[in-house]
Amino acid sequence: CTPLEGPGECGAVAFVEVEAGTKIWQLNAALDELGYVLPTLGNVTGQSVGGVISTATHGKRMFGSDGSTIGTLSSLVERVRLVTADGTVEVVQVAGGGDRGRAVAVSVGMLGVLSTVTLRVERKHELEFSISTCGFEEGLRRLPGLLEQSEAVSLVYWPTLDSWRLEVATRPAPAAGEGPRPLPMPEQSRLKLFFCGALNVLLSYYYWVPGLLHLAHRIAIADGQSDRPYRGPSDRVVALNVEMDLEHHELEFAFDFERRAEVLHAYRDALRRLPPSIAAWCIIDVRVTGSDEAWLSPAHGRPTLWVDVVVPMRIKKHFNKLCKEVVPVAEAFGGRPHWGKINPCSAEYTRASFPCFAEFAATRREMDPQGVFGNVWLDKFFEDVTECSVVV
Repeated sequence: CTPLEGPGECGAVAFVEVEAGTKIWQLNAALDELGYVLPTLGNVTGQSVGGVISTATHGKRMFGSDGSTIGTLSSLVERVRLVTADGTVEVVQVAGGGDRGRAVAVSVGMLGVLSTVTLRVERKHELEFSISTCGFEEGLRRLPGLLEQSEAVSLVYWPTLDSWRLEVATRPAPAAGEGPRPLPMPEQSRLKLFFCGALNVLLSYYYWVPGLLHLAHRIAIADGQSDRPYRGPSDRVVALNVEMDLEHHELEFAFDFERRAEVLHAYRDALRRLPPSIAAWCIIDVRVTGSDEAWLSPAHGRPTLWVDVVVPMRIKKHFNKLCKEVVPVAEAFGGRPHWGKINPCSAEYTRASFPCFAEFAATRREMDPQGVFGNVWLDKFFEDVTECSVVV
């Protein structure tokens, strides 16, 4: 990828063009050699560039270094090269590109095959990363302030402890004399032991032993805490630059950030209604982003609270019970389902939850009238599209 620079408020606004099939971790490595980073990243980096854009994958940051709003990773897209249903290669301007750009920015693969993507990047920099814990109500009170003071914020809720694990990344302050030096970022977190290590096996059979589960969660929630912050390159601080090897289910919805207290209280109540043998294996990952303009982005038009219920495959047989408690809560608060994760909502609800769904559907009819890029899963959301007539 080659940087193309232009003037900007903070040094230079830079763009890179990359093949859509490039993995995010590969792009991070290439950008590092050039002296750049992506302004925001998801929790893992094993997905392709085209995949994270098409499904509106998001990070945990609201504003870029130049003050611009950051929504999903799709909000970083300047333009794309797209192979359309009739084989035409089209360059679509996404940033400021009007309706066609707002449709292509998050298209779930239904408008064509992405060939290349041009992304906005920023100069690479270091971040300091701290981990702490606090009670449920305290975490809600602190969240707005953390977002104002930090570059990236993530809150992980543990139902059995009614506590948050706060993960906060900030720009290092200028050195003011000799003080404790930040620790280097660890290669990977021991937090995975809770899900897939020996502790997991033990808890699978003895979770009912008084105090054992509580102790195990105390160990996991405190993993990585230190009196000193960690420090490392921003792409390593914000995301794990490894393939995710933990098999799990995720149920994620995006909400209006202004309703954060109502939403999170309702989620807590929903988990409390579940049997302890199910709720004990759930954690809730909460992140916040700015708004973006893509029609199918869950962050469209509003600062967004992302609430992700994560459960290991060990309890997959109970996933439907979890959905019965969580999905009505999500729908009651207008949650928009994440396109890249499990969506148990009806097609009718999904369509209604995206304010510009009809506009996207109209663009899809224009660009792919025969439904070449449809599939069994997505076609139920676009029932008015003519059946695909392509002969393979």
